[in-house]
Amino acid sequence: MTTDSRTFGPKGLSDLLFGTDPRLRTRVRLCLLASTIYAFWLVINIGALRTGSDMIISEPGGWLLVAMELIAATTFYPLVRSGLTARLSDPGLVLPQMIMAFMVCCLGYVIVPDARGALMQVICVVQVFGLLSLSPRQVLQGGGAAVIAVFMAWLGGSLWAPIWAFDATGEALQLGMAAFILTLLTLMSHRYSQMRSRVRAQKKDLSEAVAQVEHIVTHDTLTGLYNRRHMVDVINRELARTERSGIGLALVVIDLDHFKRINDTHGHQVGDAVLKAFAEIAQSVLRETDVIGRWGGEEFVVLMPDTEPAARATTGLQRLRNTLAGAIVCDDLPDLRVQFSAGVAIPVPNETMDGVVERADHALYSAKQQGRNITIVAE
Repeated sequence: MTTDSRTFGPKGLSDLLFGTDPRLRTRVRLCLLASTIYAFWLVINIGALRTGSDMIISEPGGWLLVAMELIAATTFYPLVRSGLTARLSDPGLVLPQMIMAFMVCCLGYVIVPDARGALMQVICVVQVFGLLSLSPRQVLQGGGAAVIAVFMAWLGGSLWAPIWAFDATGEALQLGMAAFILTLLTLMSHRYSQMRSRVRAQKKDLSEAVAQVEHIVTHDTLTGLYNRRHMVDVINRELARTERSGIGLALVVIDLDHFKRINDTHGHQVGDAVLKAFAEIAQSVLRETDVIGRWGGEEFVVLMPDTEPAARATTGLQRLRNTLAGAIVCDDLPDLRVQFSAGVAIPVPNETMDGVVERADHALYSAKQQGRNITIVAE
């Protein structure tokens, strides 16, 4: 049994910690950064508690703070890294992390007097933390949680902090200013999030519009198959691939027999229904690797890659012919049946697209001369 040394290299370690998906890596990095910060404060707070001085951090609230920091440091990273949150509206658990940080800051404000100024700044930083990822609604939820945390900090300090360590009136002024700043940050973040949501929606609409235009440009409007213009590109690409790899390729030109008679007898609406039905049946019968397009009128072109000798192509065409023989191609005329003639050409080295299509056309012409509803392979 061998072990890939790359697993233990820098890249392997990075993939292990952050994953390989770029979006997951971004979310996991933020979680790991938050966990690192919590771990740092865990060490500081535990050291302060071990000194036994209430002037630095009071008990038993200090151990509750340590417990909350431990939970925050060990919960979010494994959840996000596992991918279990990928389908959530907030896959990075940004809002839960913000609320947890507000709770930790609120408790720290009560029991760590010397850190109060810094903790208010931390709450503001945490509020900005979700600026780039939260929805407008989540931004308001996070801002509301921040303001509530500030109020709870003041209420907790008034009720539980030692009198010498908490001036309720003075702290109310400072915390009120902090709540005001947080409210402004929330409103600004909400507006930015709304703009980001609009831009994302516009980008999605633009992508869908581009996809629709590309579909219109490359597909036939009646049958939904590739149009002639796109099939020319596909044929040239496949011919070049065949030249490089030497893998076989068959080009087939199909013409529906007596289609003009159908149009003259039953009308163009029935003729359109026949063309659409043939396209659907051909797509369902041919292989997934085969490419079919409407060449013009009642004529179709099929590319069959990895097909050599030509007998493989004729086998597929015969399967299509058998299926078509029993298929209803027009609901209004259930007894109407359609047949087709086909010409097959196997490209030779250095042959152009025009050359191979011309040989397939000649084979199709021979099939029509020999009674139709057959397949002829070009020499």
